[in-house]
Amino acid sequence: MISGYLRSQQDLVDLINGYLSNKAGILTLFYGVNTVTIRVEQGFITGFRFDETEEIDESSVNKRAVLLYHLSELLNSPESFFTFKEISDTHLISVEESIHAEEVMLQTQLAHKEIQGLMEQVISPFAIVKVIKGFEDASFYDGRTIYQIIAMSKRQLIDEVRRIKELFSGGFLDIQEFKNLDAIRTDEVSYLMNDVDIKKVNIISLLQGFNTSKFTGAVLVKGGDFDLNLYYKKGKLVAVYPYNGDIFGFLMGQSGGASLSVLSLEERTMELYMLRHSENKMVRGIPGSFIELGKVLMSMNVERRTGLILVYADGGKNYIMHKDGAVVSVLQEKAGQLKKLNSFSFKKVDGLELVFYESMENIKHIIQLFVVNVIYGVLLRHAGYSHQSILSQLASSDLYKYHEGSIVYRRMPSHEDDLSGFMQFLLDLSYNLLGQQKLEEDLQIVLQPYREVLKVMDLEDYLVAIET
Repeated sequence: MISGYLRSQQDLVDLINGYLSNKAGILTLFYGVNTVTIRVEQGFITGFRFDETEEIDESSVNKRAVLLYHLSELLNSPESFFTFKEISDTHLISVEESIHAEEVMLQTQLAHKEIQGLMEQVISPFAIVKVIKGFEDASFYDGRTIYQIIAMSKRQLIDEVRRIKELFSGGFLDIQEFKNLDAIRTDEVSYLMNDVDIKKVNIISLLQGFNTSKFTGAVLVKGGDFDLNLYYKKGKLVAVYPYNGDIFGFLMGQSGGASLSVLSLEERTMELYMLRHSENKMVRGIPGSFIELGKVLMSMNVERRTGLILVYADGGKNYIMHKDGAVVSVLQEKAGQLKKLNSFSFKKVDGLELVFYESMENIKHIIQLFVVNVIYGVLLRHAGYSHQSILSQLASSDLYKYHEGSIVYRRMPSHEDDLSGFMQFLLDLSYNLLGQQKLEEDLQIVLQPYREVLKVMDLEDYLVAIET
């Protein structure tokens, strides 16, 4: 296997025309958030896969036109990462007739000029066209996007692109609307607040704003000796990392000096970005000299994996996010700032981590840990001698432990873990020492100050379920 970076159109031409001229295997090109996979057999291209082709009926696709179209797109932004391995891959679209790599590049370069001219007229391949006046085969064009027309046409790519331009110039076609603009948006990461002193923020108003605006993204809090990450989905808090049962006290202003940043993220990007907190990493902190990034990228693509590759390189952290084997987003964290990258090219990979997808939502566990500490606090105020019994119980627990005056999780609980056993032990101990009525009264008094923030965060249902 070989891998490396392409930095110019000529690099791409040299790779396909030269290196692949007598090779057999799979070439994968990663450009921006797109992935191109090409099967080569003795210099002839016999199959390919692009993310967009999944939306088109394979039996009706002009496969050669689709191949040339996407390669011409790559010429617009040739900087990319590539891998080539002498393996077979059956999960590809086979072309009707194999085409030699040299001919592919020649036709791609010709098609690139024609397509650029067409895009000046129609702006985007997502443009849906409408027929203004009749002509032969007019029904084929009406209501389809430019890309669909190219993919479904029986004509060769260059001929079809020229015909579309003529139809627009002749007043036969016009743009009806644009489809899937969300799919090409570039503002995946937007700072709504950046490093603001938390004392200057009205937390309750901020939380209400998250709820009413159905905010999706991350709230990052940094203090002198701690970092706290809160994740929201459609206005509701779904996860807190690292695990912190006192998060609600923190939000009520019991935090001390800290700064606050609020990032708006697309839901898919946020779910994959949260994987950086996973304790179930397949690869953890391995030096770049021990593993080749190209092999990891190819394996994610071939096995159609969903997950996160964390690359330590160029003085920052780089998050390469995959969905079903395709790169869907690349984020870079550098000097405390997160931004979207349109492509990735690393001078030197210092380290690498890999984690496959798992649900990272943990708010139910966070609230349960919060309630455990509330009960623990009530017990200590009325029966301090129960402390030793609690510590003894914690010593035998594989989920909880005692740390600096609070009960915390030893590890990230899984969805299969039963966390109710220790809580029931605390409740039973409280009933025996205080009586049910006294315990309920004290719990209501302790929980009362938190109810407003829980209500604003739309989390009361979790608390009610645990209380009952």
